[in-house]
Amino acid sequence: MAIGRHPRILGIMKSLLTLLVILLVCPACFASVQASKEDFLAAVRAAFEAKDIKRIHELTWEKGVSDYDRQMFDEGMPMTLKNTAGVGSITFEPLAATFIPQAVAMGRRFEATYPPTGMLKIDLKSTIPNASAAAEVPYAVIDGGYYLVGQKTTDLGWKGPQDRFFTVSALGNGQDKVKVHIKFNASGVDLESDGSRGFPCQYISEVAVTSVDDDVDVTLRIADGMKTIYESKPLKGKGQIVYKKGDQAGK
Repeated sequence: MAIGRHPRILGIMKSLLTLLVILLVCPACFASVQASKEDFLAAVRAAFEAKDIKRIHELTWEKGVSDYDRQMFDEGMPMTLKNTAGVGSITFEPLAATFIPQAVAMGRRFEATYPPTGMLKIDLKSTIPNASAAAEVPYAVIDGGYYLVGQKTTDLGWKGPQDRFFTVSALGNGQDKVKVHIKFNASGVDLESDGSRGFPCQYISEVAVTSVDDDVDVTLRIADGMKTIYESKPLKGKGQIVYKKGDQAGK
C-alpha cells in the first residue's frame, strides 16, 4: 500500500492542514489569555522587564494586523524599551476623553484591533540618570480575558504630498477651560478632532476655540513644524476664536 494513501496518514495530514488554516486565519485566537487583573499585570510586567517582544505579542490582541503592522511594531518597541531598566508601577486608567480610536496619517488609516476598555499606564525606569518614562497602552477584556490592544493599518492609496506635522495650541490663563475643535485634512481625508495637540496632516481647514468662562485669557497658535503660521488676538472671558485656512495672524 502506498504511504500517501494510508488512511491514518491521510487523517493526520488532514488534521495538520486544518490546524495550519486556523493558525493562518486567526492568529489572535492563540494570544495568551490572562483571566484576572493580577495575572495580566504580572505578565505585562515580566514581558516589559525582560524586553521580550515575542511575549508582548503573545499578550496582545492582534486580529487584523498585517505584516507591515507587525514590522512597524517590531521596529518601534525595541526603541521604546532601549533605555529602560525595569518597570515601576503599572495601573489601570480610564480612557481619556481625548482618546482617538482611529487616525489617518502618511497615507494610512490607523485603528485599534479591538475597542479598548481603558489604558495601562506603565512607569518605565530609565538607565539615564534622573530620567523616567511612562508608556500608556490600551487594553481590553475580551471573552473574559485581558489583552493589550494592538494597532492595525490600512493603505489608503494616497498619492499626494507627504503629511506635515502641525500643532494647534490654546495658550494662556484658563487654557484648560476652553474647548478646541479642529477640522483638518490628512492624506486626502477630511477629519475632525478636539483638544490642543500636534498631528500630521496636509492642512488645517478650521479651528474654533470656545470659552464659556469669564476667567479666561487665551491665544490660539497654529504651527507648521517649527514655524508659527497663525496667532490670534487674545480671547478674554466668554467668546470664541475662529480660524479658517488662509487667515492672517492676529485677525
